[in-house]
Amino acid sequence: MANYKNFIIKDAGDALNADVLGGKTRIEFTGLSVSDQKYEEDELKELTDLASIQQSTTKLGIEVLDKSQVRITGILSNESLKDGYYMRTVGLFAKSDTGDKPILYAVCIESTGNSYMPPFDELSLCSASFSMTVFVGNALNVKISVSDAGYATIAMVN
Repeated sequence: MANYKNFIIKDAGDALNADVLGGKTRIEFTGLSVSDQKYEEDELKELTDLASIQQSTTKLGIEVLDKSQVRITGILSNESLKDGYYMRTVGLFAKSDTGDKPILYAVCIESTGNSYMPPFDELSLCSASFSMTVFVGNALNVKISVSDAGYATIAMVN
């Protein structure tokens, strides 16, 4: 079974959080990407982007948990995947609502080597769901964009 370690908020993510807490902007979580690149834990703080991204989604579920936290969920499937890959690194991307380019907000690594996304064939439709709780200071400062396409988990529907 896969085991993803805690997300590490990047320096750019910390700077964005500071602007949010200072009332200068709102945060918009823009996507989640998965890479087959193997990083060591001590490399994560220096990353500004992910190498060898295999899949991405901009369809994120965002649930306000309380005044200062949101849960972000992203789902990827192998529906259009020709080659399988190991899901070794997950990156969460965000931007300010002032139109900046998205930044690598947070990153985490899978520690067991057992997280494989197989290629699609007509017998095996597989998906991976990633859910993370993010402290945002004030949940009112999170811009939530709703997409009518994509997948929904039972928790999202309830």
